[in-house]
Amino acid sequence: MHPDLLTTGQIAKICRLSQQTVIRVAESGALKCFRVPGSTHRRFMVDDVRRFMTASEIPVQWLDEYLKAHRAPPESP
Repeated sequence: MHPDLLTTGQIAKICRLSQQTVIRVAESGALKCFRVPGSTHRRFMVDDVRRFMTASEIPVQWLDEYLKAHRAPPESP
């Protein structure tokens, strides 16, 4: 998956919310997402998640820590 995209489950883990809450927030329009073509799965841009967390007063540090731990290190030449 693209490193700047997150799943509903990842956001739930990062924000310490249930997956259903993340879905409700997305459906309300408070958190932008798009659907994977041909499925019901949602994907979220990291920048949109960061904006949502800031607006919701959820510590953005949680997102930064998650990304640091789960992103692949850059390839060396």
